[in-house]
Amino acid sequence: MTIEDGATVRNNGTGSSMIETGFQNSGQYQDYQDEHSPKTVINGGTFIGGLCNIKVDDCGEVIINDGTFTALALSAATLYNWNKLTVNGGTFNSATSILWNGYCDATDDIGVATTNGGTFTCTNIIIRSGGDAYLGKGLVSIYGGYFTETGIINDDTYTGVEISGGYFTSDPSTYVVDGMTVSASSVEGYDYTVGYTVTFNSNDGSAVDTQTVVPGDKVTAPTDPTLTGYTFKG
Repeated sequence: MTIEDGATVRNNGTGSSMIETGFQNSGQYQDYQDEHSPKTVINGGTFIGGLCNIKVDDCGEVIINDGTFTALALSAATLYNWNKLTVNGGTFNSATSILWNGYCDATDDIGVATTNGGTFTCTNIIIRSGGDAYLGKGLVSIYGGYFTETGIINDDTYTGVEISGGYFTSDPSTYVVDGMTVSASSVEGYDYTVGYTVTFNSNDGSAVDTQTVVPGDKVTAPTDPTLTGYTFKG
């Protein structure tokens, strides 16, 4: 299923998921689940309400490229993921958390969520689930996005979070992968930037400040270096 820009989906109730992709119990569908793996692509639209806006259930996959998503349930997240979720863009709002991520097994409920972009306003970005037996299983990977939040996750003992890029209002250092840098953000409204460290060689000229660049973003042209007797031509 594909949902295009211009669609509006609203559910004033908070008793169940508003849009669900996947099987409630994959064990009931063993004979044909491989042939009919449920997948939803969302290219835009407005989504308001439900226990959560979007749920990825057993064997399901959801790809979100754009759209505006607002949770109404105060105890729930905007997105529920049990299997495969990719967020490439969009605007996500929640009074609590954006992503509830769970793991049950290595085939139908693998709990893999990837964020490459988007704007997120919430308390915690992630609520982990699946019980203590599943600590360290499932994975939330954040490669980019703008996060206005007070915390990364509601459970600091959960290890299934890897941050490689993005802009944050709370310190994400605990979850940043090796090789990436956390620095003070130059983007208004955000305190921390996670990304690659870019250095400049001025060839004996004046020093050029390093930059932290989020994966997929462009380097900002630095101030031209100076060197006595030379004119910098770019």
